[in-house]
This record gives sequence, structure tokens and C-alpha cells, in this order.
Amino acid sequence: YGGWVNVLNAARETPLHMAADRNYVQCCRLLLENGAVYNWRCTTHETPLDKAKQREFTELVELLREVDTHFRLLAAGTPILPSIESDNCRAILKCRRCDGCSLM
Repeated sequence: YGGWVNVLNAARETPLHMAADRNYVQCCRLLLENGAVYNWRCTTHETPLDKAKQREFTELVELLREVDTHFRLLAAGTPILPSIESDNCRAILKCRRCDGCSLM
């Protein structure tokens, strides 16, 4: 029954954009755990994090910022893996950047 986690709609939004715009935190985690690109920019140049910040969805902003932090650390050559106890651990490890890179 699966689907493509990075399929684009007419506005070039991914399912993660749409879930972030509606504060579907668990759905966002599930998408990230299945390889969703966390930093894709749609036609309005917004990322899912931008959408969550605009709507002040605190929990979702924290999740997406945590993902972004780990990718920034990787780019700087100092990857620090998330704590196994973190609710976001699987999502962080399995999601992707728009260039296809993952933390795994």
C-alpha cells in the first residue's frame, strides 16, 4: 500500500510540507522515518520547517530543527548521532536532505 514520500504536488510541495502545514507531528515523523526530504523548498521557497514556524507549531518546529541541526553538524564534519532515547531518533536517522544525503 505504500506511496512516495517525496512526491510533489502542483505547488512542488511534498507530503512533509502538507503535514507540517497542518501540525500532523506523528505523520511528519513517519514521513521522515521513511526517507522524506526535510529541506525541500516548494514554489514559494518554503521548507516544511518554514511552514511550521509560520504557524507556531512548537513541537513540530523542534523536530525539524533537530533534524536540521544534525545535518549541519554532518556538513561541518562533526556528526553527532541523536540519543537513542529521543522520540525523534528514527526520524532523524532515516530522513534525507534535498541532495539525497542521509545521516546513515
